[in-house]
Formats: sequence, structure tokens, C-alpha cells
Amino acid sequence: KPDIQVLELKHQDSVKNLQGRSVILDARCIDSLDNHFAVEVQKSDSDDHQRRVRYNASCVTANITDPGSNFKDVPNLCSIYISKRDFFKGGKTVYHIDRVIRETGEITDNGFTEIYVNAHIKDGSPASQLMTIFTKDAQVIESGAVYVKIMAFSFFISGFTMTSFNLLRTVGTVKISLYTYCASFFINVFFNYALI
Repeated sequence: KPDIQVLELKHQDSVKNLQGRSVILDARCIDSLDNHFAVEVQKSDSDDHQRRVRYNASCVTANITDPGSNFKDVPNLCSIYISKRDFFKGGKTVYHIDRVIRETGEITDNGFTEIYVNAHIKDGSPASQLMTIFTKDAQVIESGAVYVKIMAFSFFISGFTMTSFNLLRTVGTVKISLYTYCASFFINVFFNYALI
């Protein structure tokens, strides 16, 4: 969804369950409309994927709902489950699961959305193109390794720069970091245009 503004993002987020099995999500975020998103990437084919999503969603819902709140105040949750294979076997990259009243065919909404994405189907959609990051192609992996080796020297510089700028902001000296970020942005744009 292109209009989502992420306000909070947690990687490898552990969601505790006091009654049983806890959950570790690959990512959990909240958007500007207070919608919650739980993302899990699963390579295993030997699992009941839908029950896993249902369980994870129940743990997340219990953890993000304020105690004693009314059920109308239970936050909206979108569970995005990314798998290696197309276990629905429908030939699609993305499956949106809706709650449908069987007798009327009417779609109903309880604030929970299920989206399943797989890396197996190559249908040319934006999601399919994004799923190509999950590859076994040796040439792609080798190219990625070369890129990481080339960029590795910049990781230390980036970490040092971010830490220094945050320290400057903490003590109230924001102009240095502002000007430096602006300059680096325009230099980056210029060299990207010139070299790429």
C-alpha cells in the first residue's frame, strides 16, 4: 500500500504469550492510522501456514490491545505471511483472504486482514518482482556478495556519522547535522544520476 506512513518498526519482534508458545515476528510496524502490521517470512514447507498466521495474529492482538478496553477499540491488524512456496496452489504471488458470510456471500470486516505472499510464482507483479530477493541463483548471490564487500567500508563511516549526529542533536546542536545531511543528499543524487 503506497500511502502507508510507518511510525514504528520493530525487527525480530518477540511477542510474549503467558499461556503458551510465544511468537517472533520478522517485522512489526504501526502506520499513521494506528493500523498494525505483523510480517513473518517462513521458509519451511512442513507447517500449517494458515494456523500459524491465526496463532501469531491472536498473540499480537492480545499484546497490542489495552487491558479492559472495549472490543470496538481492538486495533486493526494486517498479517503478512511470506512463504517460499505457493501452498494455496492458485498460481498467484499474493493472496488476500477475506471473511465471507457463507449464506449471503457478503464480505465482512473484523479488523483483521490476512495477506499471503509467496516467492515461487513469477507473474510479473510488483510483489513477484520483490520476491526475487529470495533466490538460489548463484550468480545473483555472488553479485550481492561483491556488492556487500565493496560497500563494507562505508558501514563504519555510516555508523560513526549517525552516532555523531545523534549526539549533536541531543546536546542541541542541530545545524551541523542538518547541513551535512542536506549536502550528502544532493551529492548522492548527483552521483547517482551521473554514475548509474
